[in-house]
Amino acid sequence: MENVKRIPVDTVYNLMLAVFSRLGVPKEDAKICADVLIASDLRGIESHGIGRLKMYYDRIKIGIQKPITKIDVIRDFAATAVWDGNHGMGHVIAFKAMKTAIEKAKKYRGKVEVLDRENKPTPEGCVIDDSGEYITDSKQILVDLVKNKASLVALGGRKEETGGHKGYGLAAIVEILSSAFQAGKFMHDLSGFDENGNRIPYHLGHFFMAINTDVFMGIDEFKKITGKIMTELQNSSKEPGKDKYLLKT
Repeated sequence: MENVKRIPVDTVYNLMLAVFSRLGVPKEDAKICADVLIASDLRGIESHGIGRLKMYYDRIKIGIQKPITKIDVIRDFAATAVWDGNHGMGHVIAFKAMKTAIEKAKKYRGKVEVLDRENKPTPEGCVIDDSGEYITDSKQILVDLVKNKASLVALGGRKEETGGHKGYGLAAIVEILSSAFQAGKFMHDLSGFDENGNRIPYHLGHFFMAINTDVFMGIDEFKKITGKIMTELQNSSKEPGKDKYLLKT
């Protein structure tokens, strides 16, 4: 750690503004790009931080990415929209798209249904005990979860190498969607017992989202692209001893 150099955020920010500006990125767009990349590093997501500046520099220089972001609105409905960023700066497109999505959501909102008292079994092999070891006894899993002696494992497992940190993030998002919107219980409060060990309603919250393909590219385009994805997956190299992939439709 002795060789680690600390650089003030303002210094990095001004450097990135200068680089993006010299590449032809408009000032306001350059600010968005710099803000997003620096924010990634500050949040500990170094893979998508300022280290990517060289990548964007190279892409713009060879002409595969455009410094001036021209957004074409392909479709625009009350609560949804389809945009084409024309190979511009992704940070700018995402920033403006999210801003538009928030504005639409505030105006038109969505529908959330809440279901209570639904007890789903714990998938075998997806739980660890309080010492961090995997446990597979389904009956014991249910008992240990109630006693806070077991925990569900995030998608990707426990290791960063297998993407566990990403699964952790996805799990956190699902937890928020299934509780904060509905004022439902979450995490350990879903044990079904109060602090004295008495049975109580689960007060489970669920988040339901329906997507109308017609407000995007249409059902035919959706089916065509989805079909191609499924075909490519089916034709991928198989694991030794396996003859095919199983896809549920």
